[in-house]
Amino acid sequence: MAPKRKRGTAKCLKMIKDPKDFKIEFDSNGLAIGENAAFFMSWVGKAFRKKIPYYQLVKDIDKQLYNDVWVSLKQDRNIANDDAKSTIIKLGKAAMRNFRYTIVNKYAKKDKSPIKEYEDLDMSHWDSFVSKALSEDFEYCKEIEMKENGTYYEEGKDVVTEVVGKGRQQEGVHC
Repeated sequence: MAPKRKRGTAKCLKMIKDPKDFKIEFDSNGLAIGENAAFFMSWVGKAFRKKIPYYQLVKDIDKQLYNDVWVSLKQDRNIANDDAKSTIIKLGKAAMRNFRYTIVNKYAKKDKSPIKEYEDLDMSHWDSFVSKALSEDFEYCKEIEMKENGTYYEEGKDVVTEVVGKGRQQEGVHC
């Protein structure tokens, strides 16, 4: 008997032909709710993976890129207003952290290529990303950066709870 497969990467292969058929609602915290919520959040993760460079530190990424992803999602998914913008951007950043963690631990540390699973990945920066990710300073710098910009994450924490502002305090910085 084959071992049970784990959940893979969201590829968002299921397409909705007419955006008018895609109704997405948000609660007061800006989180997607309703029957299309899970599909929408998968789409958010994929949109951020496609447009935000995985090989750059968060502090080096142009803030306008995050806004561009939001505008694209808003247009593609027929979202009426910007009420959920800050929450969706925070969740997108969390998705990018998770993505970087995955590619470092599943591919870079094992000397494998992620191109089969992530067709959209810009491989021209892969070698420099791997060497940076495997350096001794990488883990320390990553943790310091996350504490400074308020995105510190500890394993076992609920990312959604942390993002909407109901999380624990970490050394005076709200996670």
